[in-house]
Amino acid sequence: MSTLQETPATQSAVPPRSPGEETIDLTRLLKPVASLKLSVALFALGIFLVLAGTLAQVDKDIWEVVSGYFRCWLAWIPFQVFFPRTWFPQMQNIPGGIWFPGGWTIGGLMTLNLLAAHSLRFKVQAKGPRFLWGLVITAVGMVLTWAVIEFGTARDAIYETSSFNVESYWNILCFSLLIPAFGCGIAATKFSSQPKKKTEFWTYSILCLLLMGMSFFLIAGGDAVRLDNASMRILWQLIQATVAGGVLLGGCLLLFKKRAGIVLLHAGVLLLMANELVVHQLHEEGNIVLEEGQTTNFVRDIRSAELAFVDRSDEKQDVQTVVPASLLTALAEGEALVDEQLPFDIGVRAYYPNADLKRREAGDDNPGTFGLATTHSIVPARKSAGTDSNADYPAAYIDLVDKETGDIVETALVSALAASVDQVDSVDVGGKSYDVALRFKRNYKPYSIHLIDVRKDDYIGTNTPMNYSSEVRLVDETRNEDRRIKIWMNNPLRFAGETFYQSGYNNLGGKEVTTLQVVTNEGWMIPYVACMIVAIGMLYQFGQSLMRFLDRMVTGRVPVNAENESESTAGRDWRGLIIGSIPAVLLVGLFGYWLNGLATPPEPEAGEMNLYAFGQIPVVYEGRVQPIDTLARNSMRILSNRETIKPEPEYDKEGEKQADETTEATAEEKPSSTPAVQWLLELASGDPQAMQRPVIRIDSDEVLSTLGLERRKSHRYTLREIQPGIQKLIPAVKEARELNQKAPEQLSVYQRKVLELERKLGLVDLLSQSFLSPPIDPSAGGVGDQIKFALSQVRALDERQPPLIVPPVASSTKELDAALKRDDWETYSKAFLLDILYAGAFQSEANPFSSKFAEILLAFQDENAKSFNTSVKEYRGLLNEYKIEDVDPEMLTYEAHFNSFSPFFWPAFIYIFAFILAVFSWLVPSAVTPLNRAALGLILLTFAVHTWAIWARIQISGRPPVTNLYSSAVFIGWAAVLFGVVMELVFKRGIGNVLAAVAGFGSLWIAHGLAGDGDTFKVLQAVLDTQFWLSTHVVCVTLGYAATYVAGLLGVIFVTRRNPLALVAVVAAVGAAVGLQHYDSIPVLVRNVGPYLLAVPLALVPMYLLYGAPQIRLPETLEKNLARMIYGTLCFALWFSFVGTVLGGLWADDSWGRFWGWDPKENGALIIVLWNALVLHARWDKIIKDRGLALLAIAGNITTAWSWFGVNELGVGLHSYGFTEGVLFYLSLFVLSQLALIVIGAWGRPKAKPAAG
Repeated sequence: MSTLQETPATQSAVPPRSPGEETIDLTRLLKPVASLKLSVALFALGIFLVLAGTLAQVDKDIWEVVSGYFRCWLAWIPFQVFFPRTWFPQMQNIPGGIWFPGGWTIGGLMTLNLLAAHSLRFKVQAKGPRFLWGLVITAVGMVLTWAVIEFGTARDAIYETSSFNVESYWNILCFSLLIPAFGCGIAATKFSSQPKKKTEFWTYSILCLLLMGMSFFLIAGGDAVRLDNASMRILWQLIQATVAGGVLLGGCLLLFKKRAGIVLLHAGVLLLMANELVVHQLHEEGNIVLEEGQTTNFVRDIRSAELAFVDRSDEKQDVQTVVPASLLTALAEGEALVDEQLPFDIGVRAYYPNADLKRREAGDDNPGTFGLATTHSIVPARKSAGTDSNADYPAAYIDLVDKETGDIVETALVSALAASVDQVDSVDVGGKSYDVALRFKRNYKPYSIHLIDVRKDDYIGTNTPMNYSSEVRLVDETRNEDRRIKIWMNNPLRFAGETFYQSGYNNLGGKEVTTLQVVTNEGWMIPYVACMIVAIGMLYQFGQSLMRFLDRMVTGRVPVNAENESESTAGRDWRGLIIGSIPAVLLVGLFGYWLNGLATPPEPEAGEMNLYAFGQIPVVYEGRVQPIDTLARNSMRILSNRETIKPEPEYDKEGEKQADETTEATAEEKPSSTPAVQWLLELASGDPQAMQRPVIRIDSDEVLSTLGLERRKSHRYTLREIQPGIQKLIPAVKEARELNQKAPEQLSVYQRKVLELERKLGLVDLLSQSFLSPPIDPSAGGVGDQIKFALSQVRALDERQPPLIVPPVASSTKELDAALKRDDWETYSKAFLLDILYAGAFQSEANPFSSKFAEILLAFQDENAKSFNTSVKEYRGLLNEYKIEDVDPEMLTYEAHFNSFSPFFWPAFIYIFAFILAVFSWLVPSAVTPLNRAALGLILLTFAVHTWAIWARIQISGRPPVTNLYSSAVFIGWAAVLFGVVMELVFKRGIGNVLAAVAGFGSLWIAHGLAGDGDTFKVLQAVLDTQFWLSTHVVCVTLGYAATYVAGLLGVIFVTRRNPLALVAVVAAVGAAVGLQHYDSIPVLVRNVGPYLLAVPLALVPMYLLYGAPQIRLPETLEKNLARMIYGTLCFALWFSFVGTVLGGLWADDSWGRFWGWDPKENGALIIVLWNALVLHARWDKIIKDRGLALLAIAGNITTAWSWFGVNELGVGLHSYGFTEGVLFYLSLFVLSQLALIVIGAWGRPKAKPAAG
């Protein structure tokens, strides 16, 4: 009874909580989870984990990294990961590691953080009918989203690109653009009557005109502008996702009003994160390997292996007993695996996850007793790393153990490598014969695939694949399907919930073999939808912010130039406008005249050879038709890092200049530089002068010592100088080659330089062998043997994929059998030889192009300018007469003109001059207006040339603007200059000019360095050869790079305006670090890091002495405007980097069925997205203010450099371009320079403002 009485007493002592109080307690619990500080911390953790997972791929297989880093709750990260063998080959025994939150943990916390934030901060703001309509439209959007995901492809349907009805979908696209145009027109009409809404009026008006103009252009353009089936198929998938996202945005606008964009983009992010879970649960990968004429009904999983025993005694069916490899590896030594279906038990003597086979030798540890084991032994191999296309081929020694006695009956050598070529052993046990094979895991299907034909289309004149395609017959009796289907690169087949991708091609022993990647992923449309939902939400949210800023700026609520009213006042006075613009007009006119002179095609003087015209002759090299001028310039860049040859003085051992006894040169008779095409002509004609020109650059003192040469200031040497020491170099070359094949990361600097010199000399040999006629001397006798030897030489030369100068002419061999026709381009040496043979054996006419080219070479040898020019003109006339396939004479002339102008080289110097003017305007306030206008005028002039040059590259290559590292550099510079120009037009403080000038010069200088690799128009790998993804993903990602760099440069300007000595100190540190590289006695760490450690006090100490503080206080308006510029640019950067990164994942899904493969390049792009998100969230939470924003923006330069160049240097992944010592060195200098600027910028504070009164 007492207890019954105590209960109400207790309840009365502690009154029951009201619903409001419970909500308050729940809010207190959720508040830390919803914190933006937690968001920032999780972004930081995610960046570290992605970086570690990227570095781990140097030594680990991608799937091992995915399971151990990204799809786990806790990840063990060894310290060794941060010292990859490609960078630190001598530091490969670093002990220890740390436990770190895995991908599941970080992703789960991010999800909780998002959900908690939305439950607290993103409240539904609609009421009444608006609320109901918002719910209805949101529900419709959710249904649409589900429908797009679920019915993207019907499970039981066949969906192939070749059957896609592009015309109807194209018409839908063209006319549907009028719908948003109409909406923008209505909005513009609405705001036209509101004087305070000018910004909105003009924005919607411009959007309306743009959308209408695009729609009318596409409709009127017809087939000329219509996308092909493959591109339209992808675009249609994105359009469906965009419609769903647009409906969701409408619902969110009604419910959440101004916060609609944030709600929508967060929903898209959650959907994208959920996709990773879906992929983990439902995604399956395998492949089908078929010879022409073969049929199969199973898919191989090359990530898993199985031991199979096949009993073929039944005539109707085979009985297979399969043991997963995981059971084999789990067996302890001496333990046997028992299976009642087999007459023996299974023991594992040794198991190797990846192995090769070699011929068995005495002394091998090979216990095998029959079959393959009697002739071969297992050689363990290192597991594949990163995203290598090579599979791991496991192997093992397997004991067959008698069930009764426990004795070993036989020991088999089983190998997945042997099984892949159908080399399988049989063993007789218990009266039955069993095939024994260790093979990749097989998944049997209800359908069969028969390979009718497989094709490999190569780029012209190469063995480089341009496209793979397979024609197959698909038979599925359960679905009554029997049809022929074509599958090719980037154009998959979707059937029965699986997708078939063209993956590879082989020619094995004359048999053509195709590889089809087969992927099962029910939710493959999820990332398409998530991408567009985030893109729409982010675009709306950032667009609203931009509109508010522009509106405040127009109405004067945001001062953009308050500290210099005199400038704006002067701008309103027409006299001041004219006077202030005079320097700009004069400088633009002067530099424009200079550029016009550079752009004018050269005209030969009377009696001179027209080398410019000769340079327009077509040649096929590295997969494309190009003018021979391009071949010459690219070759010269590889050989000497120049496009022309400058004369070099000869020196004796004491270093004194030696004058040629036959020459009396004076200062006025200085020899001019020699164009690359002239040197190529000298080489082709056998002119000894080619051997005497300094064309080979050698930087290594050790290599020079081996060759017996002395160091020269220019580092360039003649072939004649190098030739005597080549024999001394051969042993070093051989040793370096062998090490490069086994462990390239262990090559020393000397060995790398030796291989570099070998490649250069090999290029010279390739060029000379291609253009020199075979040395056949009838007077020496044995002409037949001479011709046989010459034929063997040209065949060997063809294997090296040389430059091909002679196009095919069908009429010259049209009467011959198909095997004897000369239907391909030929080297001049081959054409010369075949002309002789065919004339004698078949009375065929000589190829007119080879005959005319011989006349050109002969005229050049004789120094007969008139005959040379006539022959060149006639050669070009032949091109118009015969209409050679793939040869466009006008485009050859255009490219030769492009080469002659060098539009990415000379404008860089104008950017420098504009930079000087802009900086000088800060030092001379009285001249700020004319100097800034002059700088802006020069930048606009250079930007116009820069734009034309990119457009010219698009026309020459037939590709979008970015296809390789070189083109990314020039495009990033172009975008950054555009950002700078817009900022200057808005803020008018010279900051945009400085930004544009630095970005323009820096990017063009980087591009100039990257051009040293050869042709900047190189053809693409087959899987990358798709116009749609190059135009969308690559351009978006590159714009994301550019915007992040722009924000970082603005951060640098912020720091250097506060501490002008910072830039001086860091630039001095870079110069010192570069200069110290020649002093090998100084430790590497001291040479590279030491100058930057000194840069910090060098920048700070003088500031303390002069100003009493490490930084100068900036005018408040300038500081705020800089912060606004950085913030706005980061918003652009986040949108472009996110959309571009996800589009890259969609490209991967469209090419090989894996939306996010954690490839190093993908991870680098993801780090940029996470970093930009971190900075913006830190700003929104007021963790950082203006200076913190600037410093974190500078750190963004490091993340972008890592994604752009750093991951390439790891040597793994599809986007790896190989280790390049120079790139890695300069990348490290750049990173250290940014860290030094961050330290300088973070040190101390400006002096406090003096107290008023």
